[in-house]
Amino acid sequence: MLNHLNALGSLVRDGAVTPNKLYDLIGFYAIWAWRKWEPLARVHRVRYNVPQALADLEYLNGEIVRIGAQRGHWVEPPEKFAVYFARAATNKHI
Repeated sequence: MLNHLNALGSLVRDGAVTPNKLYDLIGFYAIWAWRKWEPLARVHRVRYNVPQALADLEYLNGEIVRIGAQRGHWVEPPEKFAVYFARAATNKHI
């Protein structure tokens, strides 16, 4: 999963895919993944001297955050996706 999102970030950085398209396709998933794994990525970068570890996922996160703010859709994603399922089961909007 992380490598997939990191690869998508690389495609955005290289201009092969627009960040707007990925916002439409995966939206907050990239933000949730980065927030979940950011501490591990930062430790990995230092401990193993790999400064580029998940750098493209970090870049993708920044782009998705920026686009969300521009579109005025911005909401903080929950820490866990389970909240979406619980609310969907009760037909309550998020």
